[in-house]
Amino acid sequence: MIQKSKIYGLLFLTVFSLLSCNNELSLQRFFIDSKENDYYLALDIPSSILELKDENASQEIKDIAKTIRKINFLGFQLTEDSKATFLAEKTKIKAILKQSTYHELMRVNSGETELMVKFLGAEDAIDEVVVYGSDKEKGFLVMRVLGSDMNPASIFKMMQNVKIDENNMSLNQLKGILSSVQ
Repeated sequence: MIQKSKIYGLLFLTVFSLLSCNNELSLQRFFIDSKENDYYLALDIPSSILELKDENASQEIKDIAKTIRKINFLGFQLTEDSKATFLAEKTKIKAILKQSTYHELMRVNSGETELMVKFLGAEDAIDEVVVYGSDKEKGFLVMRVLGSDMNPASIFKMMQNVKIDENNMSLNQLKGILSSVQ
């Protein structure tokens, strides 16, 4: 009798473990794995180095900036050699963004270019904003804005007041992709 209950207990734990495993690829895992891939350009920007264009920015803009913890960029520049990889990677990222945990804020598709903005969290207290942009001839980029209690409209308003170092080599490499999705 004790032997049977041990077997049932072990069987229950095994089934429970298998059912609780999530085989879906997360965006964080995608970023980590892609940083090791030569086709990608990755850039992590801590909020501490985001500078506002105007030192006299309003308190509202300063408060919005405080809700951002970090920004991650991941860009895939399309070349003749990377076309097959581009299609496979694009399929992966789109599958991740289709997961039910991501809520859509905006989507624009013009045939050649695509822009998608999604978020994690509640609408009035967002923990992560994800911007995905793709161009059939240039590649794609994924940007994660991580923070706490963010408001998308406020984030976009604040981003207009951020100073970007034009001499940063990584940012210049991303400029080609970014220009096609603006």
